[in-house]
Amino acid sequence: MLKKLFTNHSRQAVLLLILSYIPAILIITAIAVQNVVPIHHLTRDPTAVMKAPMYTGILSNTGALLWCSATAICFICYFLLRKTVHVQTRNFFLSSGILSLLLLIDDFYMLHESVIPNLIGVGEGLMFAVYGLYLIGYLFVFHKFILEKTPFILFGMACGFLALSVLIDAANFSFLPSYDGNLWEDGPKFMGITSWLVYFAYSANKLVSEAANFNGIKKQNGFTNAPANKIALTPTIGQIEAMPNKVPLKNVD
Repeated sequence: MLKKLFTNHSRQAVLLLILSYIPAILIITAIAVQNVVPIHHLTRDPTAVMKAPMYTGILSNTGALLWCSATAICFICYFLLRKTVHVQTRNFFLSSGILSLLLLIDDFYMLHESVIPNLIGVGEGLMFAVYGLYLIGYLFVFHKFILEKTPFILFGMACGFLALSVLIDAANFSFLPSYDGNLWEDGPKFMGITSWLVYFAYSANKLVSEAANFNGIKKQNGFTNAPANKIALTPTIGQIEAMPNKVPLKNVD
């Protein structure tokens, strides 16, 4: 009985769990051995440490959750498609996941605002330039894909709102009515993050569904052992090569 339970999938899951414990244990150990910062400052919720109201930073925290959701969507789609012939689609999701992860880490840990300037003396302008260069390279590689296969208007709105937030932060438009620097900066940023999530959620549903239906993939075609009521993903290259009438291997994107 135990032998049946401990299948290849179970062994892989256990190995993955062990590997995921390693960084977690290292982080906990580092917190325990350091003597610079009180441990509860590193482990408890900031509102509990500061004894602030529970709604403190609610817009910022919600924005981080949206960044995280977009990042997870992109990486999940990449792993779903990594063994298929949809090369450009999976590369698009991988690059988008990396970009979303960078923006998540930067926003959540305030890297460009305080951490990096205080550590190495680099101003916000240089950090924004680095992100701008990454975005330019991203658009150079995927602009045709974005325009042809995704709702690019949503992507444009996301970039526009985020750019507006950066502009207001840099220019300090104090002449705006009822001016509050945080409101005018963080409001457009939150709209941009929301648009970013909606864009990738919609694109993921559309592109993965198209991959699942590529070449009419169904159980009777021999591409999967999944039940008939389950949607099969695109066949792997090995499955295509095993077909009686071979389909030419090429990038289907």
